Amino acid sequence: MSKDYYSEIIGELKRFSRPPKKNDKQRYFDPNRYLGTPKPFLYVKTSLKRKVVKNFLRHHPEMTLPEFCRLLDRLYYGKTFDELSIAGMFLEYAPKLRSKIKLTLLNKWLSRLEGWAEVDSACQSNFGAEEILAKWPEWKKFLLKLSRDRNI
Repeated sequence: MSKDYYSEIIGELKRFSRPPKKNDKQRYFDPNRYLGTPKPFLYVKTSLKRKVVKNFLRHHPEMTLPEFCRLLDRLYYGKTFDELSIAGMFLEYAPKLRSKIKLTLLNKWLSRLEGWAEVDSACQSNFGAEEILAKWPEWKKFLLKLSRDRNI
């Protein structure tokens, strides 16, 4: 039976969640409008999300590719922006697993994203030139398909 990695991550996100208080200046800032996402926020600082991911990966070196993909799938289908952004951090901090992910799965996750911040969290600087060039025929086909996609 596989471990419930998702619940572990959600528990950590909720533990670090700090929504703005009524008299806090942050309550006037609209993150949805700024980030272009309709999803609710748990208000977890980016530095804490990074810490959660690094600690998780350090404590779960045995995680297999199928488990990693199931975790990302659940995060990308999550209800909050924080789940989507932390999924991108998993891609960033687990390069050995990331390099084995099929582009069809990445495409599925990208189709769930809305707004520049959600897309950036999944893609920005996560896929390096060496990784892309190692599978260039696949990546070229994938990138050409994305460039013609109706979903901007």
